[in-house]
Amino acid sequence: MTRHKDPQGPSRHAPSLCRLAGTLTIAAAAAFGSAPAQAEDGLSVALFTGTCANPIRTTWQAQAEYEIQQKYADVVSSVEWFCAQGDVNLGISQIKSIAARGFDAAVIESDWGGALLPAIKDAARAGVKISIFLIPVDGEVGKDYVNVVLSDFDKLGENAAEFFIDKLGGKGTIIGLGGPPNNTWDTPQIEAMKRVFAERAPDITYLDTGWADWNPASSAQAMGTLLSKYPEIDGVWSMEATTLIPVLNQFIAHDREPPAFYGFDTNGLAGQYLDLKKKYPSLEYGMAVSPSLYAREAVGFAIDAALGKEVPAEFVIDEKFFDCSAVCSDLHEPSMPDSYIPTSDLPLDFMQQYLK
Repeated sequence: MTRHKDPQGPSRHAPSLCRLAGTLTIAAAAAFGSAPAQAEDGLSVALFTGTCANPIRTTWQAQAEYEIQQKYADVVSSVEWFCAQGDVNLGISQIKSIAARGFDAAVIESDWGGALLPAIKDAARAGVKISIFLIPVDGEVGKDYVNVVLSDFDKLGENAAEFFIDKLGGKGTIIGLGGPPNNTWDTPQIEAMKRVFAERAPDITYLDTGWADWNPASSAQAMGTLLSKYPEIDGVWSMEATTLIPVLNQFIAHDREPPAFYGFDTNGLAGQYLDLKKKYPSLEYGMAVSPSLYAREAVGFAIDAALGKEVPAEFVIDEKFFDCSAVCSDLHEPSMPDSYIPTSDLPLDFMQQYLK
């Protein structure tokens, strides 16, 4: 297997606001309905995710479409966004539709791991060149899909553990907030964290996980329950960009000192950190760089495969994080909404089209 480890982070291009004729936003894709995807004068590309309307998914759509506009405008005629709204059966149906409608290339992020694999195999047999993004789906690369662009789950967990060990001085208690119980995104990261704590900081205890379907309201409710259950919580981990602000607010509502937080980078939490740090000295924020930035690589691989080019079988994201205390003054963008991912390098007016 050809394996490529990203050495420097996501690809970077000069800003441009040109719009690709035929590119579909979420609203336009809904209006497009079930018309044939195959364009006579170019390739058709499908972008699929299990959930949407959160910063990571919105940003990866923007990153993918920006990559197409910058690199593939002369060969791609249509792009359509599919979101399963958290429903695995709808996701299976949508991938079957991608195959039936004759898309040439697709990027698929499966919130349910291998549950979508049979539909993915059918799409591959129908000729769709598929890049699997972020979450493994099992199957055989080169046969069931052309390649994978995967998060390094061990590194994600290790980075979080490193942050907590540093901020807590090697002692304390951590809780986590995740998606569906024992899902394939959160679970390996939590296990990696626990392993590092056991090896390097045995006085740090991972107490519990509030499974909350990556939903802000559910996460806030779960955090309230955990605050009632545990009198001492020194750190909170959540790798869903929208959950940490309502969770932080739960500490304040319960008259508890906000602790160290670790999660993906969001403009809203960076701003709250800057506003609240003086009042709550214990507040810390470790910002994991969003993997959504690597949707450029995934869509590029899928399109290149559709053009008959050779692509690497596996691309592993080089996971990075920042300490908010060192970077948030520079990264926070007051003109952008809370959902903006500040490590994105896309032009602000381009991103505003996706964050309205």
